[in-house]
Amino acid sequence: RGLPPARRGGRCARAVEAYRRALEAGEAPVETHRGLGLVLLRAGDRDGARAAFARYLEAQPDAFDKEMIRAYLLRLE
Repeated sequence: RGLPPARRGGRCARAVEAYRRALEAGEAPVETHRGLGLVLLRAGDRDGARAAFARYLEAQPDAFDKEMIRAYLLRLE
């Protein structure tokens, strides 16, 4: 929040890279998709966020935060 946009973008890019590496390794918890979606949303990648949130709900349809994630998906349509 308090970071200038340039620094925030760098942090988002590093976070996206870390989430993607974790997912590629194959043993990341399903919540990793949610985290990736949140970071992509913050970075402005609406398509990427939508895909990550959808994968999260596909893998965890009864997630405790499913209504919040569905609200994000509706906002991203």
